[in-house]
Amino acid sequence: MRRHHAALLLILGAMAGAACNSSPVTAITPTAPTSPVGTASPALSTGVAISGKVYDTGNRPIGGATVEVLNGPSAGLRTTSMIDGGFNLSGEFTADTQFRATREGHEPDVKNLTPYCERCNPHHWVFFALGLPQAPADIAGDYTVTITTAATCTTLPGHARQRTFTATLVPTPDQPTRAITRFRAMVAGANIVPIVAWEGLWFNVAGDYIELVTGDLHGQPGIVEQTDVNAYFTVDGIATTTLSASGATKIEMALDAQIVHCELKSGELPLGADGRFSCPASRAVTSTVCSSRNHQLVMTRR
Repeated sequence: MRRHHAALLLILGAMAGAACNSSPVTAITPTAPTSPVGTASPALSTGVAISGKVYDTGNRPIGGATVEVLNGPSAGLRTTSMIDGGFNLSGEFTADTQFRATREGHEPDVKNLTPYCERCNPHHWVFFALGLPQAPADIAGDYTVTITTAATCTTLPGHARQRTFTATLVPTPDQPTRAITRFRAMVAGANIVPIVAWEGLWFNVAGDYIELVTGDLHGQPGIVEQTDVNAYFTVDGIATTTLSASGATKIEMALDAQIVHCELKSGELPLGADGRFSCPASRAVTSTVCSSRNHQLVMTRR
């Protein structure tokens, strides 16, 4: 129950290599979102290998896209993206080299190389987000969010099998196209633990298609709720859906996620200094994990 999720354009900037091309939580459809640490880029020269991904604004991979170099010594060099959206190029590139991705039925996108990433292989990547000609669904607004765990999660305590929150979806400042296709919501209305790494709900939209991600898809939750004195309910996962004719009045999604209910030992804090949630056996009284593709997330406009 793992899936390839190369980029979370939600959120998120570029991802690369080991950190760029990873396999987070299960398989519904990248965004992972982990951004590599950029460092000063060494001078690029002939024979430099780069890789990249072509997605639409809903974070769905696009195969058959043409990727070409627009300027510099390797201008005119081109390749075609594979079924997973991935592509590779080798040539002479500089820091200001521009690349363009095009695909019939999509708007083109022009990007530069991501910052140099020492731990990534290769060290430079390019990520594209191609818009659709149809306007993206406007999902901004106030919602009640209900998460219901899969029926197979019988080991979770009863109160952890359904939780309800409130959330306000707003556009993020880092839009990949001229249209508004990225949104973020901070969850509230419950005993939410704040300042969590990857906190909130992140959305990518392409037409009437929506991808939602909470957490980093590697076990770090985006929702942490305190349910008792030392007990916590957490969610790390991804969901996708296509809006019905009723639009964004009610959004129902199958949630592919790891849901955890953890009771920490007395005196143990849920978050480290880096904002990451941790509930290993050494710190826990009990910890129940339920990973499933069949959790449900329902968002109802308020």
